[in-house]
Amino acid sequence: MLNKAIDIQESCQDIFYSKPFAYQVYKVELLLELEMYSETKLLLDYLNSITDREEISDRFIHAIANTRLAQVLHEKQKAKTFFDKAFSLLKVSEMDIEHVQIKGLKPFISFETIDGLLVMGIFIRKVID
Repeated sequence: MLNKAIDIQESCQDIFYSKPFAYQVYKVELLLELEMYSETKLLLDYLNSITDREEISDRFIHAIANTRLAQVLHEKQKAKTFFDKAFSLLKVSEMDIEHVQIKGLKPFISFETIDGLLVMGIFIRKVID
């Protein structure tokens, strides 16, 4: 059903200005849950080439999805790079992530953002320990 939704979004994007990006990122999350890492990587590689045209919130979720795949594949440096990218989308100051407070984040807080921040925190905690 998700593939059908993506196909509809793609076929209608010129007429109705629809964007399949959010659906595609959601598909990435489902593929990660199903441990289909090669398919996840293929879709993320495609999305990496078009991400700059998307909304900040979608780019944040996309960066977190990239991070999750990198973590599963034990690519710590790559995961950190994507975390830094995700964090840079949220912050309004030049503080490091370890020192930022909630007031230092841009005001778009959603469940996806909070989930992404939790993933970041778990990653940082593992690196510190």
